[in-house]
Amino acid sequence: MKSWKIGRIVGIDIYLHFTFYLLFGFIIFSSVFSGGSMLSKTLLLTSVFSFVVLHELGHSLMARRFGIDTKEIVLYPIGGVAKILGQPKKPLEEVLIALAGPAVNIFLALVFFLLTTSISFPYRIADFLSTMLSLNLGLALFNLLPAFPMDGGRVIRAVLSYFKSPLEATKIAATIGKFFAGAFVLWGLYSSYYVLVFIGFFLWNAGSSEVKALEFQRSNQWNDFSRFRE
Repeated sequence: MKSWKIGRIVGIDIYLHFTFYLLFGFIIFSSVFSGGSMLSKTLLLTSVFSFVVLHELGHSLMARRFGIDTKEIVLYPIGGVAKILGQPKKPLEEVLIALAGPAVNIFLALVFFLLTTSISFPYRIADFLSTMLSLNLGLALFNLLPAFPMDGGRVIRAVLSYFKSPLEATKIAATIGKFFAGAFVLWGLYSSYYVLVFIGFFLWNAGSSEVKALEFQRSNQWNDFSRFRE
């Protein structure tokens, strides 16, 4: 699918997926028919995805610390994905990489909290800062849900890797993730909050894809070993 490069930070390319522009179209459409401010909605959206980029950079820079490069960060309407080139060698490394993203958002939330409590801002600015505080806390807590391949799910896989093979740990984490994915879909349909439906389908497919990728990798390694024995 087509993506457009919008920048490069610390040597990592940042891309905007083409579906992202559908979100801008929706903002224009809703502003026209609901009478809301397109500027305020665009500002809010820009802020959210700026925090998402910083979140993904947290993952990427922690991975770099362990010698794992990041190819790119792609922004989708439902969030961002850092395409990390490789797997952590140790479970603890995966835990630290997974937690680095939410840690960035918690740090930002703390900054906004200190600003709102230590400085007397005009109402509109104070309200905006409070919203930024809530957004970062929401991003951190949402990503810490144990729904693989979200950050919390990756922590679970890392812990399971101490007792199971990487493939078995991934399968268990993906099964837990599918439970949450199904819950997101059902709740999204019930509440008419269809973003949750998209997130649910994304989690389901992403978790299944990681399991298949590991199975393929393991199959190739076994085939190489068999040819070596021959």
